[in-house]
Amino acid sequence: TDVLGRKVRLEHQIELTVRGVFADLPSNTHFESDLRPNYELNALTPFSVAVELGELPPEGAWDDVFDSDATYLLRTGEKPDAWLQSQVDAVFNQHAPDTEKQYLSQLVIKPITEANSLVWQALGLPVYGLVRLLGLLVLLTAIVNYTNLATAISFGRTREVGLRKTFGADRLQLMTQFMTESLVLVAVAMLLALVNLEWGLPIFNAWTSKEVTLDYLYLMPWLILVIASVGFLAGSYPAFLASRPTPMECLRQTLGRQGRGQVFRNVLIGGQFAITTFILAFVLVIVFQNQRVRSVSHVYPMNEVIVLERMYLPEIASRLPELKSQLLALDSVTAVSFSNGVPYNATMVPGFRRNHRISPEAEDSFLLDLVAVEPDFMSLYGIQLHAGKDFFQFLASGASLSANEHAVIVNAQAWQALGYDQAEAAIGQTLTESPFDQSPGKTFQIVGVMEDQYFNGAYTQLTPFGFVLSKNEFSYASVKVTTDAFDESVHAEIDAAWHEFTDRVPILRTPLAEGFDLFYRLPRGMVNVASLFALVAMVLALIGLFGLSAFLAQKRRKEIAIRKVLGADHRDMIRLFIRQFSLPIGWSMVFAAPGAYFVADMYLLFYPNPIEFVVPLILLAGFICMFLSWLVIGSQAVAFAKVRPSESLRYE
Repeated sequence: TDVLGRKVRLEHQIELTVRGVFADLPSNTHFESDLRPNYELNALTPFSVAVELGELPPEGAWDDVFDSDATYLLRTGEKPDAWLQSQVDAVFNQHAPDTEKQYLSQLVIKPITEANSLVWQALGLPVYGLVRLLGLLVLLTAIVNYTNLATAISFGRTREVGLRKTFGADRLQLMTQFMTESLVLVAVAMLLALVNLEWGLPIFNAWTSKEVTLDYLYLMPWLILVIASVGFLAGSYPAFLASRPTPMECLRQTLGRQGRGQVFRNVLIGGQFAITTFILAFVLVIVFQNQRVRSVSHVYPMNEVIVLERMYLPEIASRLPELKSQLLALDSVTAVSFSNGVPYNATMVPGFRRNHRISPEAEDSFLLDLVAVEPDFMSLYGIQLHAGKDFFQFLASGASLSANEHAVIVNAQAWQALGYDQAEAAIGQTLTESPFDQSPGKTFQIVGVMEDQYFNGAYTQLTPFGFVLSKNEFSYASVKVTTDAFDESVHAEIDAAWHEFTDRVPILRTPLAEGFDLFYRLPRGMVNVASLFALVAMVLALIGLFGLSAFLAQKRRKEIAIRKVLGADHRDMIRLFIRQFSLPIGWSMVFAAPGAYFVADMYLLFYPNPIEFVVPLILLAGFICMFLSWLVIGSQAVAFAKVRPSESLRYE
């Protein structure tokens, strides 16, 4: 509390007084559920401060749809959500300007308990749904795996079952014994899973720069329910099958030879590999889609550019030429350019002057996103012209513009929205801005046309976009360096030049690649998570296949010995076993393919530039599963084929 009454300056513009200190927020607060690392709530200021900074208009911003800017309502009474939503709708319909209603249809209420997931919903990627689906599929694989192995092992316990029945045990008692064993095994597995979860949570928290904790008091009923349901589902069929035969059948050990449950076991094998193929195909789709995102985004030199922010501060904005000269004097700096937007910063509102509605006629209007730049901005980022002139050529030509006219270079989406068939036809055309507040708009002359590029990142749709030549309105300085943008020596050199330029404003710099990674680390994390699920499912399926093939090979050891006596070699044994298991595994591929294609198609809808070769990836996943299954089966066949016939037939 010794800071009470002290003065601080916000953005070096507004003087604030510390009036209070709030306690540290809980680890699961939604105020810190942001994708940006080290994003914390440090201070609270009145709404008037945002207005004074120019971040929000005094009357509010109806078109601000970012989840970080929200209005909080404290509910009283027991009114349902539908009633509250109707009241919010009434306020919106009464007070929102008609121009805003064209682009914003409703204000939606959300309970505070869902606030932590809003950032994921805003990106449009089905993160929670994906984790739930993969977790359920892996759990089903484990259940099927246990059922298959327990069924096979139960055939080896026929003498035990026969003796227990001979001494008076009924079928219910035997089923209870087998079900109890299943439940105990699942409970032990749950305990091991929780131990691993506690061990892995710190790693996850470090990776996400967040803090996730487990509330066991809340989770305990669900954990008990999972243990009971999984134990029942996994153990019911083996218990039913093992308790079914008569004492005579058990003591003769004829149960395994009668082929009971063979069809069902084949179905279980096929189910395991269908789930595994489905998950593996989905992982391959995510991996190759991520590669597409990287290739599309790498049109900019992300590893060679460092972005300096807050160029709009008065103390800096008035001395931009001086700052540029000092930075260019550094040996590691090759170019510097100012702009009010840089690639991959679609969520940074100050970087964009949005809502440039072109043409006053509503039926001919469209939204054009413009970024104010210096003439050398495009050359720094390697952006090539398709037609017309760049800003240097335009200025060198001696062309003149009126006081309210600005030179722009637009992308293909823009000139197509204007109705032109060719890019060259748009050169020299004039666009008129039609602001939402009906104030006089600016005019823009198209001097050049560039190809479409995902300036805002490969997770956003291509829209009409352009660069406008400007001498002010800058928020960022793009600094291109000769070495890697993450080189600490380069950072130290730039920091020294900044402190020489000003010692009142702390430097805020970020490698351009971090802006890309801010969004790319989400699908990259999805690959890691999905790959882990795929690996677990694959290991479970192969372990189950290994155990089942070993059991069946043991049951057929005399047949194998006789075949060897009659001249069969190792290759014949391998073909025999592969043929037996390939049919259910092959059918699993047939059933997995439609589901994998459907889910992959839904996932790719979230990307504006999706991959087209989904079917080959599904076939590749099927081939990988089939090949690995052949390796497991072949290893068992070779192991039993090496046994001498005399050892297998000595007791006959």
